[in-house]
Amino acid sequence: MTSLGRAGARWSIAAVKAVLVEAPLVGAPQVGPAAIGAPSEGRSPELERSFDDLARLAGMLAGTSAWIRDASGECVGHAGPLEIPQVDLASGPPDEHALIADATADRRLANHPAVLGPPYIRSWARFPFFGKGGEVLGSLEVADTMARFFPDDRLDALAVVARQAGTMASLAAERDEAWREAIIGLPIAVFLLRLAAEPALAPGADAPSAPGGDAEPLTDEGRWCLVGANVAACRLSREPISRLLGKSLDYFPWARPHNVGERCMRVARTGVSEDLDLTLSVGNGSRPEHAVRIFRLPGGHLGVTVEDMTERRGLPRLKAEFMASVSHELRTPLSAIRGAVGLLEGGVVGRLPDSALRLIGIARDGTERLGRLVNDILDLERLRGGLMPMRHEPMSVSELVDLATNAVQSAARAAGVRLERVGDAEGDVRGDRERLAQALTNLLSNAVKFSPSGGVVQVGVTTSSTGGVRFAVTDEGRGLAEEEVHRLFLPFQSVDGSDPRTRGGAGLGLAISRFIVEGHGGMVGVDTTPGVGSTFWIELPRYVGG
Repeated sequence: MTSLGRAGARWSIAAVKAVLVEAPLVGAPQVGPAAIGAPSEGRSPELERSFDDLARLAGMLAGTSAWIRDASGECVGHAGPLEIPQVDLASGPPDEHALIADATADRRLANHPAVLGPPYIRSWARFPFFGKGGEVLGSLEVADTMARFFPDDRLDALAVVARQAGTMASLAAERDEAWREAIIGLPIAVFLLRLAAEPALAPGADAPSAPGGDAEPLTDEGRWCLVGANVAACRLSREPISRLLGKSLDYFPWARPHNVGERCMRVARTGVSEDLDLTLSVGNGSRPEHAVRIFRLPGGHLGVTVEDMTERRGLPRLKAEFMASVSHELRTPLSAIRGAVGLLEGGVVGRLPDSALRLIGIARDGTERLGRLVNDILDLERLRGGLMPMRHEPMSVSELVDLATNAVQSAARAAGVRLERVGDAEGDVRGDRERLAQALTNLLSNAVKFSPSGGVVQVGVTTSSTGGVRFAVTDEGRGLAEEEVHRLFLPFQSVDGSDPRTRGGAGLGLAISRFIVEGHGGMVGVDTTPGVGSTFWIELPRYVGG
């Protein structure tokens, strides 16, 4: 069993593990030359296969066995029949190339156990590879049981393979360092666990017992022990990493009362993550809610995140309070301004000059536009939260089309766009008359805005492929690119990629339509051809009665 103490912890190529193991209480550790030297059960399978492939290529070039070692001497890639001893046959520095054609004739190696005994090595060569800072990350080595003299071109080719191994190791180290820096500073507590048959301790660490009593094994198979944690995990535990490493899972207050050990065994066995909510006592006496997630990592490890949910779960209340404030603080003065502007236009203070009337008209249009924006934002938030009151009643589809076309008729005339009714489907739908008319009106208004002067916007009703009712609005605009379609029905999106103010809207209409239609069990979408135009559609269940 791999030691779980500080001395036994190793950097792992697996990205998540790499950012957790031996994280200090403050600051991010540096990724050292042993970045590819994790035990085989912790390395990335993809990286292992890559090193095996490079060793296989080197073996083919050399016509013998080849292997790749990390800076600590552990084999991380191997190809060929020879069982590779974990010893260095060279007497020179590890950052120098070495070539031994016949070990029995070399006085330094003639009595080496790997030469005198299995695997009876006679020839051996080493090609170190380096990181960007010049540090030795490992080496490519080839060996044979016969004396061998490699030609220069073959040695050059093997050196190229070694450089490729160094590039791979450097990229893995850079990725691990990026993950490490990201995870160590996360506000979410992250714990890395490994199963041990017996409690494993860091040198000098206390026995892994819970405060206030002796620890009992969490399962019959063994204990889950801590082998890594980030800064937030240390803060949550109120202890430095040096005291946490090697502790049994039941040492932690968030684990003991909630069968986290059993959950860990389940996750390790099935690979399916598990979540639970719990309340923890913290230093100031409060008991905030926390969310715990347990998930499996490569190499037999588990990750556990513990997140304080107090602020996140308070967001809906804060949003509701904000929206109520917006409703009061904006709507009230807007109504007063709109009323005052109307009185001025009506001549209450006497006839005004034409220049003043033009300015008042601009003020009136601005207040009406701002009022619509405030209403749209409030509608959107109520629809998102399911707080919009809906009065469901049957209505004819022709009545719904009439309501929507009447609402945009004046805007269409002003834009020089003609509205045209097509389709002859009849029938009823059931829902909130005002809201469904709003959804269809938003589609028509959008089509009018993006149609050229003299263009035609068609609105019609047909039977959908599922037997429901399909309302379709077709414009003669520029159409939409494929990358624009996916964001059309999101809030505050401008479909033409320009400032939405140039089209007189905030990009909320289509999002509101989507929420209204989906709240009625329907669907909304668009069919578009760049340069030709678009057809926005709404599909609703047909109301049969009863």
